[in-house]
Amino acid sequence: MKLNRLLIACALAALFAGSSCTKKDESANRLVILHTNDTHSAIDPDRHNLGGVARRDVLIDSVRGANENVMLIDAGDAVQGSLYYTLFGGEVERKVMNAMGYDIQILGNHEFDKGMEQLAKEWKQLNAVRLSTNYDFSESTLEGLFVPSMMKKIGDKTVGFIGINLDPAGIVTESNYTGLKYIDGVKAANEEAARLKKDGADMVIAVTHIGYDNEPGYSDLDIARNSRDIDVVIGGHSHTVIDPADKRAGVPAWRVANAVGDTISVLQTGSSGVNLGEID
Repeated sequence: MKLNRLLIACALAALFAGSSCTKKDESANRLVILHTNDTHSAIDPDRHNLGGVARRDVLIDSVRGANENVMLIDAGDAVQGSLYYTLFGGEVERKVMNAMGYDIQILGNHEFDKGMEQLAKEWKQLNAVRLSTNYDFSESTLEGLFVPSMMKKIGDKTVGFIGINLDPAGIVTESNYTGLKYIDGVKAANEEAARLKKDGADMVIAVTHIGYDNEPGYSDLDIARNSRDIDVVIGGHSHTVIDPADKRAGVPAWRVANAVGDTISVLQTGSSGVNLGEID
């Protein structure tokens, strides 16, 4: 199987002493998160015979079969990049992701490429929780489709999730996000994460589509460095491959100090569905 899996689970094993990436573990307090970003309508394997949704599905099922609590998350830009999107406007990607059982999805900038009405049509049919913490859709066709955060109970622990998106101005055609109001992402992330912790979350995970470090405005590193209550950032947009197992000099850092000196994890899987991230 040539779809790669980034074994982030093993790199984070310190959070769950004695855990294993592949060993069956029925611990009620153990959560495995699988994540993708920027898969860009790559339904079939690429020209190097990497990726493809059939292989991804097999890998997802194998992890679910070995673990009691598994969540599947996408960090945006699931569309735009092949004829599947050109011809069917997101229907194929939506049906495939529903079939794979995604638990959480957030918007990328390319989700807006066919306009708000087409986006609303497809996303109304998603089975996943639709997260957006810093977009106000109250005056748009997407009103009521998104929640700013969610909490999930895993054994006797509670994990909170927030979704942070980029400023569409200058990136998305203005007529394609009519009625959307953008809220500063760093401010929104801090406020919502603090609220979740106050409401009982033991950990907060930010799912973002803003870029790792090289985007205008703010990035995953900015979210991490300015945060106080976020524990993990699952990112997208910049197509950055963050592999904790890669010890070479100059590779993207995956452990970042936050505003109070705690070290949190910043993760991303590249693009086109070649990698599937795993956090244990």
